[in-house]
This record gives sequence, C-alpha cells and structure tokens, in this order.
Amino acid sequence: MKRLILHVGTGKTGTTGIQEALARNEERMKAAGFHLLESNRAREGSGKHGVAWRDQHDQSWYDLVEEAESLRDEDVSVIISNEGLWNQRAEVFQAIHDLFPGFEPMAVLYVREQAEYIQTLGLQFAKGRDQGRFDYLDPDDLAEYMNRRPAMDYYDTCLRLEEGLGEGAVHARLFNRDNLVDGDIVADFFHQIGFTEDFERPNTIVNPGVSVEFARTLARYAEEPPEGMRRMELRDLAARMTLDGVGTKYFLPREYVEQIRALYRDSNANFVKEYLENAKELPEGDVWRDEGEDQTDEIEALLLKTAGDYPMLREGGWGNRRTGLRLLAEGFDIKERPRPMTGTIEGEEATMRFRTSNSVRTWLEKELRLRIDTLDDAPLDTAVSVNGTDLGEFRLPEDEVVVPLDLCQPYDQVALTLRPTSDDRAPITGLSFPDLVS
Repeated sequence: MKRLILHVGTGKTGTTGIQEALARNEERMKAAGFHLLESNRAREGSGKHGVAWRDQHDQSWYDLVEEAESLRDEDVSVIISNEGLWNQRAEVFQAIHDLFPGFEPMAVLYVREQAEYIQTLGLQFAKGRDQGRFDYLDPDDLAEYMNRRPAMDYYDTCLRLEEGLGEGAVHARLFNRDNLVDGDIVADFFHQIGFTEDFERPNTIVNPGVSVEFARTLARYAEEPPEGMRRMELRDLAARMTLDGVGTKYFLPREYVEQIRALYRDSNANFVKEYLENAKELPEGDVWRDEGEDQTDEIEALLLKTAGDYPMLREGGWGNRRTGLRLLAEGFDIKERPRPMTGTIEGEEATMRFRTSNSVRTWLEKELRLRIDTLDDAPLDTAVSVNGTDLGEFRLPEDEVVVPLDLCQPYDQVALTLRPTSDDRAPITGLSFPDLVS
C-alpha cells in the first residue's frame, strides 16, 4: 500500500532519536518498502527534513516537488520527519498531501503534558546560542517566559492535520516510557508505521536536555567558558549528568503550572477522547519547582571539576594542543616539537583521562574500541586498565583496546592506565575510536 507518513513532532519527544534511527536504518527500511525522503535532509546522518513549509517558492519546496513526482508510480511508503510540522496550518498539510496523489496519509504525533513540555523545551534553550539571556529562577524572566510560551493545543493540532490530510489520518501518542512499545520511542514509531524488521536503535537519549542548575551554569559561561574548556564540552557533560539525575527538572512555580493546565483542560479532554491512542489521559504530575535552597553553585562546582579532570573526546585524537596537554598530563613526558605532539611514559605507569561525548555513546552497543597510536607505529607492550579494572596486556598500536561501556562510569569517564611491560617505550601520538572514524 502506498502511504505518505508524516512524523510531525512535537519537539522533545524523542524526535532526534527517531530521525537518527530512520537514517541509520534507511537501507533496511528501503528493502521493506519504505522510502525516507532523500531531499532536504537537515544534515548527514539525520532523517530530519528541513523544508520551508509555508513558502512554495523556496528551493527546498521545489526539491520536495521533484522527488514527489519521481515517486508517484512507486509502491512505497514515503516518510517525512520534522518536529515543527505539528504547528503548521492545514493548508500546508493539504499541499504536502497533494504532492502524493494515491498515497494514503498518516500523521504520527507524540505529545507530553503541556506544563511538563513547556519546561523541557525551555531548558533545551540553555544549550543554544541565547543561553545567557534567561535566568530560570528570576521572577521577571519567568513572567516573560509565560507570556511568550509556545501554544500547545493538541486538539487544535489534530483538527488541522485532519483538515489537510483527511479523517483518520492522525495517530497521536503519549510520550511516556510506560505507554510506548517496548518502552522505547524508536520501537514505538516503527511499530506504528508497520516496520517490523530488526533495526538499530540508540542506546541512550540522543538529544538530552539539562537540569535547571546546569542551565543556569551554562548561562554564566555563555560568553567565555572556564580556561582550558570548551562550551560544547560543558553542554555535553551537563546533559550527561542530568541523565544520571543531577539537578532538578522543573523551573516554573506551581501557580504557573496550574495556569497552563487550566488553559488546556477542556481542549485536552477532547484530544484524549478523540485522538490519543495509547493513554486515557495526559498525566498531571508535580512538575513544578520545589521551594528550597538553590543548588546551582554546588552543581556548577561538580561540573567544572569533572570537565577539568576528564576532557571530552568526540572522535578521538588529541584534537588540539590544549586537549593533548590535558590527556598527557599524568605520567607522560610531553614533546610538542617536532610534530605530532607525543607523550612518553616516564615511570611505572601513566594515565590518560577522558570522557566520550553523548554522540559517541549513542550508537555504541556494549563496548568502546580504542586505538592508541605510537610514533612511526613502533611497538609498545603494556598492561592496560580502565577505571581500576585490568583489561590485560596489549601490543600497541597493533592491538585495539576494547573497553566495556559499563566500566565507563560515571558520566562515560575513562581513566586509561598504561603499565609498560618492556623497556622499549615508544612515544604515544594519538588515541582514536575506530568505530567512529571512516
């Protein structure tokens, strides 16, 4: 059956995970009769589509039209994904539908209860460029945020979708682990669209948010990070620590939460009755800020200490001089000239401390493979341990060091200790992740 499948959002409901899983499994899905729209990809490795939905004279729309025309005689299910689609007008959905005559439309919409969603979205802004412009505990800033908060009328969204796509096209789902197939957003989405083959899925949250305290900390360093650190490094670590429960999730006082719920109560009742498929209500938890001592200073200190002790590596290598000096600071004799920078083990042992980024961890299954390079590939025989656990003896760079992910704790940290087993100590020139380097 020819279908037009629109994954329309909303944001902060696992959309990035779905989009990366779509791209990751594209060939498997193609073999099963699914076509992930090839034009207008937001970036490499993503199944998100960036189209100027309301401007049909934009080049992105012309590209969409061209690909749609090429698929009209194909017996496929076309998939388009963008978390901002839920907020478009009915005319946009109708225009997309018109591009695919003979295709049965299906819109998949994931939602969170509005008071929770609005705060999750607000904390996501802390990771962006405007992170220094808002204080999550300042009464004036909170009042301004309430005045300009996004409209989240899910019932109205479904009516617009049906107006543009037709009755029965909307499949609304509550974004809650207990209500999802296999407790997983990617598995749930694939189940809804009928993709039943084995697939790769992320093993952690792809685009995690940050807690209130981390958001305030990132705002403090929006213009200038601490010496020797990068803003990206702080953002990634803050998100990773939030996943482990550090900090608080909500910043709105209870009175604002109750205002939001009163605003959408009648609309939500209609939405649940007519459209929500996997729940009987939008759960209203205690999603407000507890009054009490502000822990921002303590959590900031933990973030800076962890980031200082464990520099972040994304694809391996020294990356730059600053990162190299931090990696080789414990037990290595460092030579910066002639290039490349090298570190030779001085005493009985030396340790490289680092942490992997969330993007590295996302698609690894059970282990992290490390390649440790030496100058001119000269052999270095050494025992290796990670975070105090002995991994055995290796000949570098010939042997790769395989590190079980459950050893990389907490926060994906690795303390890689080398103990040479011979007097020949080849200088080390780099460290990389073979699984992530093409």
